[in-house]
Amino acid sequence: MKTKDRTTFFLTSRARVVLAALPLALALGMTACATTGSVSTTEDLLSQAGFKKVAADTPQKVAHMQTLPDHRLVARTYKGNKYYVYSDPDGCKCIYVGNPTQYQSYQNIARQQQQTAQGGVEESREWEEENAGK
Repeated sequence: MKTKDRTTFFLTSRARVVLAALPLALALGMTACATTGSVSTTEDLLSQAGFKKVAADTPQKVAHMQTLPDHRLVARTYKGNKYYVYSDPDGCKCIYVGNPTQYQSYQNIARQQQQTAQGGVEESREWEEENAGK
């Protein structure tokens, strides 16, 4: 085989590999963008669920916020009523407060988001399996 023929063959083979891998790379990239683009923060989910955002704008509210664990949703009971609180001292410097109905809504929204994200990963895997070796 002549040197020019080998170079052409090598480039052609390499181009085939790149072209075969290109759709997979694009699909994975789009899935990653779609997945990360739809992921909301806990604070976003709490707001969507109807939790009330209470600014820690007084010394008493700041003191109360400091008694709560940072970035953790916890249940509390006050005067016989159950409620849920989430402290965000770094972001909004506030507390999210919700009732049991809002907490249930938060759980449903978070579950749906998780299933959507997992569905995107599964679709990517299925596409990968179907197109392997093509």
